[in-house]
Amino acid sequence: MRIHIDKKNTYIGKRFGNLIVLKEKPKADKKQRKRLFCFCKCDCGNEKWIYKYSLGKYTNSCGCLKRKVHTKHNLSNIKPYKVWSNMKDRCDNNNNFSYKNYGGRGIKYDKNWSNFTNFWKDMNEGYKEGLTLDRINNDGNYCKENCRWVTRKKQNRNSRRNRYFIINNKKICLEDLSKKYGFNQSTISWRLKNGYSLKKAIKTPSNKKLNKKDIYKIRNLYKRKGISQRDIALKYGVSQSNISLIVNYETFKHLH
Repeated sequence: MRIHIDKKNTYIGKRFGNLIVLKEKPKADKKQRKRLFCFCKCDCGNEKWIYKYSLGKYTNSCGCLKRKVHTKHNLSNIKPYKVWSNMKDRCDNNNNFSYKNYGGRGIKYDKNWSNFTNFWKDMNEGYKEGLTLDRINNDGNYCKENCRWVTRKKQNRNSRRNRYFIINNKKICLEDLSKKYGFNQSTISWRLKNGYSLKKAIKTPSNKKLNKKDIYKIRNLYKRKGISQRDIALKYGVSQSNISLIVNYETFKHLH
């Protein structure tokens, strides 16, 4: 299979962690599959071919950084180093997928944390396998005073993408709202996005029994108005598989 090199999206000359890309070339990987590789020079002096689309995401050195973690920091698990490396990349590397949510909006890290030793000295307390690095204030920088180790679930709840609502003068997040009223988060979000008031969004019954009129409307929304099966399912509070059966005439066949 021939692979086309997109010259507009070349990585040549760009930096990813400790690596600088010198050239690109299609090469066979270990399984003999043709893939795009980059010939990179590491800050330690080593040169190495590395799969292009792992740069900045999974690979930031020739491998020397991992060796340093094992020898210098004596960590049997290198996860804290990866967390630190990813934190820096999100803030510094505009090629990182998440840069727009971090460095792109002004999020920085403590200058002392440019070195892993200093980061680990500040943050080793409280670390356990499975925990992630979380900023207490989502608009604040990465520093000892604003960071903690939490579970992924708690981090997601603290995300700026998580929506909060006021019900009976109490603040409640979307996840808790969905559990309290027995709806999927996606159902509530869809209803609010499509003009439902908060009260109507959490009071309108889900998994309703569809009548003849509903069947005609569902098929019309899908075939004539181009509404996706997922959005129709959210609108009517039923599963997407049920909508699929209806629009493909695998159920309610007598209704045309």
